[in-house]
Amino acid sequence: MSTKQNGKRELTLRQRELVRQLAKGQSQKSAAIKAGYSPKAADQSAYQAIQQIKKKMPQLMDEKGLTDEELIEKYLVPLLEATQVKAFNHEGRVIYSKPVPRPNLIRCRNR
Repeated sequence: MSTKQNGKRELTLRQRELVRQLAKGQSQKSAAIKAGYSPKAADQSAYQAIQQIKKKMPQLMDEKGLTDEELIEKYLVPLLEATQVKAFNHEGRVIYSKPVPRPNLIRCRNR
């Protein structure tokens, strides 16, 4: 069941926590349990919650001003201008870092 605040559909507290745990790299089952879903059917609960989240996401992103164009311009295009490549291990430590020479940068703008 979704909560409504100022007439807008939002994620429930458990759905938000599920997303946080998944973003941390937890399995669906583990994330569901940590989010407060029953351990007996955690896999099924996670699946159902994710399906509900998928249905809400386009509307929530539009309400926050995160249109496809906005996401591309603000978040993806700057990544194309990276000057360094880094690799991290599962603990978040940098295990590899290499500068990217300027002439080899790929530009993907239609301007």
